[in-house]
Amino acid sequence: DDYYDAADDIYGSLEYPDSSDSDYASRLSSYLSSQIQADNLREQGDDNVEDGDVKKLEYDKTEAGLVKEAQELMISYWSQTYSLESLEQNKIQAQSSYDQTLTRLSAGMSTQAQVLSAREAVTSADASLLSAQSSLGQTKETLCLMLGWTYGAQVDIGDVPEPDLEGMAAINLDEDVSRGVENNYSLKILEKKIANAKSGTNKTSLEQSLKSQKETAASSIKNAYESMMISKSDYEQALNAYEIEAAAMETAERKMAAGTMTRNDYVTQQTAFAAAQVNVRTQKLALLKAQLEYRWSVDGLASVS
Repeated sequence: DDYYDAADDIYGSLEYPDSSDSDYASRLSSYLSSQIQADNLREQGDDNVEDGDVKKLEYDKTEAGLVKEAQELMISYWSQTYSLESLEQNKIQAQSSYDQTLTRLSAGMSTQAQVLSAREAVTSADASLLSAQSSLGQTKETLCLMLGWTYGAQVDIGDVPEPDLEGMAAINLDEDVSRGVENNYSLKILEKKIANAKSGTNKTSLEQSLKSQKETAASSIKNAYESMMISKSDYEQALNAYEIEAAAMETAERKMAAGTMTRNDYVTQQTAFAAAQVNVRTQKLALLKAQLEYRWSVDGLASVS
């Protein structure tokens, strides 16, 4: 409005010079300059469609994005923690294989090359473990700093919740798509800009963008839902695999106690069982992340591009 008012003031004061005036050339130049200035002000008025409401919506969108980022970082922290447990188990198995290779070498049942290969496996497991520990530490520091603690603060990080399977079963996708489009921060911002647009050309362009972005937002919500359901299926399969390995582990415990199973075979079963445990946890976290993505898409953060 200020740009338009300033332009109107200039237009109102414009007076085309008389060609018979002695200073006609300079007055004509001044007239044209003023007209250009007024046109530029109107153009700025056309382009400037932001106001306090738009800024507030942008702030709210950023705030919601930061909350989502912190939640995703929490999931990443636990994902790395579970992976670390798996790497620790891999190291135990590699060390056990190395020790047995040394024993067989002493008995003439192994070669030096096999010993070196087993030793390299231990070294590789150590390196992977150290790298994972470093990455986990960095993730924890980032999470702590993001949530307001100082660097190096001693913070106990609680576990994440279980996936809400009942809530997933109760979802009405069509209703969520409508609500997600209505809640979308980017679409609200664009609608406010359309209301602020002065020129018909700019308004038409923004309205076309709004239509396209609404369709994209709806598609994003549907994609998030499909990804969540795939993650749910993966989680359920991981639970089934875990039950199988848990039963095998119980059998291994009995055989080990009875002396009918070698130490190496027992460690191998331990590793498989630990991997199944990690897989359940990993798939649980993947499902939580998918649920998080879907919930935030419905709550206003669905992608519009």
